[in-house]
Amino acid sequence: MDLSDPYYYQQWKKLIENEGLYIENLDDITETIGIYDEDKLIATGSYFNNVLKYLAIDQEYQGGNVFNKLVSYLISNLASQNIFHVFVFTKTQYQSSFEYLGFKMVAKSRFSTLLETGDYSIDQYISELPKVSGNNISAIVMNANPFTLGHRYLVEEAAKQSDMVYVFVVSQNASLFKTSERVELVKAGTKDLKNVVVITGGDYMVSFVTFPSYFIKSRSDVVTYQTELDAQVFKRIAKSLKYY
Repeated sequence: MDLSDPYYYQQWKKLIENEGLYIENLDDITETIGIYDEDKLIATGSYFNNVLKYLAIDQEYQGGNVFNKLVSYLISNLASQNIFHVFVFTKTQYQSSFEYLGFKMVAKSRFSTLLETGDYSIDQYISELPKVSGNNISAIVMNANPFTLGHRYLVEEAAKQSDMVYVFVVSQNASLFKTSERVELVKAGTKDLKNVVVITGGDYMVSFVTFPSYFIKSRSDVVTYQTELDAQVFKRIAKSLKYY
């Protein structure tokens, strides 16, 4: 669907709003698809990079196979672009619908669930992290855009009080410096601290992922819900590394 075309946009907008969703920045949509019954738009879904967004189905067509067709088509579309690791945020009551299609839960808060499917998973990310020893292990998540003396002070103080320190660098190329550049800056700025390990946060550490607030009614709650879900993702990783 070409949302720059007023005809399609109005159809899309009506369905989105009828299903209780809230339109955000259209720049955060890579592509949108629609399913029609003759001239009536009955379902729509979008994605931004590898995150599914704005999934909505007309109430008359819910409970059938329209949802399966919609999600399957979006995943196939991404696969044709060599994108095989896909995320979706959804309200908790819809979690099982995505799990039925093969999605697995990454983290869950009181309001929303983050799920993923494809050729990579949070378990694989965890298994690839360097393992360290010690009784007092700490972790810091930072964007480091760029790495400053303030960042250095934070890492140095943690290193003084810990046997080992993980520094997770947020992996998102929407910053002034690319992820690879920021990782190298942090490594260079902490190379004298022998008990510090610098690694990328991948798709999981407070990074991305364009947290979709389009299904949150109160705009003032957006940051709260995002922080809550980010914390649950971090908690899962931290527990697996034995420093939670």
